[in-house]
Amino acid sequence: MAAWQHRLSRLHAWALDGCHLNRDMPGIITGQSLSMERCDRFYMPDRWRVSGYTFRGVARKASA
Repeated sequence: MAAWQHRLSRLHAWALDGCHLNRDMPGIITGQSLSMERCDRFYMPDRWRVSGYTFRGVARKASA
């Protein structure tokens, strides 16, 4: 699945206003001085599996 996501990411981003299929969302979030409290990863129902994998969670500003 990751190989297809990588192959299709540029086309997907162009067609869907910058939405990339191959971004490390937890890494991006924690790299922005945020702490990840919860991160659910799942395939959205009724979606093409290559573009239906998504993240939902809670991140808070990391304490200094």
